[in-house]
Amino acid sequence: MVVVNGLGLEGWLDRLIKASGFKGELVVASKGVKTHTLDEEGKTVTDPHAWNSAANGALYAQNILDGLVKADPEDKAALTSSGKRYIDQLTSLDGWAKAQFSAIPLAKRKVLTSHDAFGYFGRAYHVTFLAPQGLSSESEASAAQVAALIKQIKADGVHTGLWRTSLTRGW
Repeated sequence: MVVVNGLGLEGWLDRLIKASGFKGELVVASKGVKTHTLDEEGKTVTDPHAWNSAANGALYAQNILDGLVKADPEDKAALTSSGKRYIDQLTSLDGWAKAQFSAIPLAKRKVLTSHDAFGYFGRAYHVTFLAPQGLSSESEASAAQVAALIKQIKADGVHTGLWRTSLTRGW
C-alpha cells in the first residue's frame, strides 16, 4: 500500500509507481476534501496542504484506515478500533482549536509565514496568514512583494511568525 496526499503535491509519484511496477493499493489521503484554489505566479492552482486542519486530518485518517482495512481485512477489527480512536481525537482537536481561536480577536489572528501552506488552517480557524513566497516553497518573493508585505505587517500589527526551516535550497 502506498499513501499519497494527492491534490498535485506528488507530481513525480505517478512516474515512480509506473517505473517500479507497483501493483498494490494506492490510497489518496485527501480524497473527499473540499479544496480551494490560489493564484500562484499567474496560474490558478489547487492548494495541496489540506492536512492543515484537524477536520481534514480526520478525513485523511479515515481514507488511510479504509486503505489499511482493504489491504489487511483480517485485522479489520484492530485497525478500525485504533483508527476510530485517532479520528475521534482529531475531531475533538478541531472543536478545541475552534474554541481557542474564537477567544482571540479576529484582528489579532494574523501570522507571517515563509510560504502559503496554511490556507486550510486559516479557513478552519479564521486565521490570516501572510506569505511572501506564495504557495510554492521553491519560489522567491520579489522586492516589491517584500516591501508590500512589510507595509502590511506594520499596518496590521502582526507579531507572530511561523517559519519552515526544513527546506534546503540547492540540494
